[in-house]
Amino acid sequence: MRHSRVVWFAAAIPRDSRGGVSRSMDGLCAGLTANGAVCRIVNSGEAGLLGNYLVFPLWLALRYVFAFGNRPQWIVARSTDGIVVAVLSHLFRLGLKTVLHSHGWEEKAYQAEREADAAVVSPKTTWKARVFRFPLLRATLALCDTCICGTIEEARWVKNRYPKVAARVVCVPNGVTAAAPSHRFSGFDPTPRFLAVGNTTWKKNIGYAVAVFRVMQKSVSGAQLFVIGSSSRELSLVTNDSLPSGVTAIASEPPETMSKWFAHCPFFITMSRYEGGRSLAMLEAMAQGCVVFTSAIPSATECIKNAVNGFVVSGINPERDAETIVGVLRDQEMCEQVSLRALRFAKRQSWERQARRLERALWPHC
Repeated sequence: MRHSRVVWFAAAIPRDSRGGVSRSMDGLCAGLTANGAVCRIVNSGEAGLLGNYLVFPLWLALRYVFAFGNRPQWIVARSTDGIVVAVLSHLFRLGLKTVLHSHGWEEKAYQAEREADAAVVSPKTTWKARVFRFPLLRATLALCDTCICGTIEEARWVKNRYPKVAARVVCVPNGVTAAAPSHRFSGFDPTPRFLAVGNTTWKKNIGYAVAVFRVMQKSVSGAQLFVIGSSSRELSLVTNDSLPSGVTAIASEPPETMSKWFAHCPFFITMSRYEGGRSLAMLEAMAQGCVVFTSAIPSATECIKNAVNGFVVSGINPERDAETIVGVLRDQEMCEQVSLRALRFAKRQSWERQARRLERALWPHC
């Protein structure tokens, strides 16, 4: 007998990708599987031509057509990757339901890009994306049975922008696996160690985190900043200067070994200008009891309540933000309490819980 809960997660990303899209699919897939669903992840293999946003949707549709008895009930596809199967489902009444899984609504990101200083925006949205990809995204939204957004704020934005499909839009945030804190706070001894995670694109704003650290060093002797995801050369380019002493750049680190960095660094800094979903790195930092300092973007403030389970800073004034961080460092008791509350928050954001949110969207009457 055919299984009634078969789900494919699809994205035009390489098989060995360990980015946010891949990890989100893995987490939700594992959660659904644990609750009895049959799940499969479909990607572009070794990329190449299948990594193209126009080719992959056609290939996914062919995979579905020739799956015969193993066809899914639902396909959860990133962005425009499910456009062709959505069209086929509507034209031929295949019984297939499609989900648009937004890992950052591209039109909304473009809006944030236009509001940012043009000098810092890199890479810029291309004219091809605006002319071809944006209309495809809107068509996918119109055709899909459900649209999943990664934050409450983004789900509201999509609903307000496209009220005709508002009833189909739901929020399923990223999850995390919480663990016991691996450190305790003791003021300036041991040496304060900070962790930042991200590349040098304008969205991650990693150069600003280095700028804040540079100011903070004047008051905190021996402080260290470890930046995962950017090389020394890349950081030097975005800061327009050589890196200050105390900054160590690590170009890449596998997700499965990131825990050692969270254990090594009691403090976590994220100064992103835009995140399409709740930052996995920030959630993982909270899950290990790190004290988080974040810019005031919606995806972060949905998780961080200032001076409760982390700290929200301006993200535009390095001197003021550095002063805030130094003040926190000097209050050991507050650091300890914020650390514990961060851990408690993270424990409530398990992948199992987020998978249950997805289940309610896929099978609302079960």
